Amino acid sequence: MMYDAWNRLSRIARYCPTPHNTQPFRIRPTSEVEADLVCVTSRLLPREDHGNLYCMAAFGMFVEALLRSGRHLGLDVDVTAEPGVDPATVHQGPGASVRLGRASIRGTCEAHDQPELLDTRRTSRLPYDGRPVSAQALADLRACACNAGHRFSSYDDDETVTWVLNTNVEAIIDNLQIAPERMEIQGWYRTGPTPEHGDGLWQLPMNQSKLEMGAAFFAPRFLKLPGVRHLARRRFLATQKGTRHVALLCGPFSTWDELLRAGRMLLEFWIIMARHRVYMHPYGSMLTNPVYAREVADRFGANDAWLILRMGYSPVPPRAPRLASIIVHE
Repeated sequence: MMYDAWNRLSRIARYCPTPHNTQPFRIRPTSEVEADLVCVTSRLLPREDHGNLYCMAAFGMFVEALLRSGRHLGLDVDVTAEPGVDPATVHQGPGASVRLGRASIRGTCEAHDQPELLDTRRTSRLPYDGRPVSAQALADLRACACNAGHRFSSYDDDETVTWVLNTNVEAIIDNLQIAPERMEIQGWYRTGPTPEHGDGLWQLPMNQSKLEMGAAFFAPRFLKLPGVRHLARRRFLATQKGTRHVALLCGPFSTWDELLRAGRMLLEFWIIMARHRVYMHPYGSMLTNPVYAREVADRFGANDAWLILRMGYSPVPPRAPRLASIIVHE
């Protein structure tokens, strides 16, 4: 079959997480052993993701996912990122897509199963069971971050955990009042049964009802009313029960090279979690909003925090759908 290896690789690499599950990255084979890695710019989120930082870091995750997919299949895959990419303007080019890197298959290698990438690695927005995360898991996560030049700091005291949970829900409600950002992401929130193949954030994996998702995007002003805001906070915090740990990832997160390195580390970080059967729930709203980002920086004395999350043990969460194929042709 033409480009059989790229099809096999893509069927695994497509499970890589992306902001709001927009899945902007594609593999464009140019031969049986060479391919361009491109970004569909209409799937970026430049209004919410200021400077395209998180989407470009997600390309680093995609690179790591592709390399791991190769090892899973026994293929020696190499990736070279395009030099000099400006993350802040990557969505402004004249074309519908932009090349961010090139991949090549250099031959075969010993196959190593990557079940965490295929199935175990998931985001869990479910309540956690209250158990503390194991000391070994925390040590492995700390070492992963450190090896990439980043810092992992975890907190399990009630005061800090409560502050993070409460601040996150306030940030979510306030961010919904910012019309350009809300309009940009509302099309990625979907209601109804989760399909096998698709994109966006569906209500079951999001652990939200159709009514809640509809109110958030079509009547956000009502969330500002004291009584409604209180009810919304209570409902969301109920989904966060059992949280024993919150954590920060801090470090360089602005230039193209820094974002690639951070993204590659983040996928490894997520896979280490999966090996320990630990789930995480990233809290993006707290850091994409400058007001809340400053509160986080002041609270933790960390001006370079780029991810804040809760983590713990939960039932196996439903999987968000992925596109059936991320292969494109000229």
